[in-house]
Amino acid sequence: MSGFLPYSYRKVHATLRRLHGPATDHTCSCGDPAVEWAYQYTGDPELRNADGGYPHSANPDDYVAMCRGCHVRFDLEKDPAMAERRTAWRPRPDNVERWHDPEYREMMQTAQRGGGIAVARKRRRCLECGLVASPGGMGNHRNSSGHDNYEEI
Repeated sequence: MSGFLPYSYRKVHATLRRLHGPATDHTCSCGDPAVEWAYQYTGDPELRNADGGYPHSANPDDYVAMCRGCHVRFDLEKDPAMAERRTAWRPRPDNVERWHDPEYREMMQTAQRGGGIAVARKRRRCLECGLVASPGGMGNHRNSSGHDNYEEI
């Protein structure tokens, strides 16, 4: 097992998809649709990439399909180092709870399925100069021009 390469984490997940299909074909234990394969911290030996990244196992039996909220909560309970890293880059663990709100989850999944297309198709018109842009483009316009009035079209 000591010969694993730094990308073995990705190899394991590719093997999981080949053996069991994508996690999205499964249901999380909470009843929500699964979205990710979650390592259960049962690997012997437990592997980590050279950079100390995510713990993982070469054994596909050490993984369960989970929804994003359950997966993050589970990782934070099992791996204190991951909890520290997550707090450093994302100090809002309440975001995890929002995934169990069906309305929020549907909105996010719709946006993800469309690759962000849902937001990109929205258009706004500046009421001061008539510029038509996506929400991001309108934000840039507002910052550069100082125009604050717009309407959704």
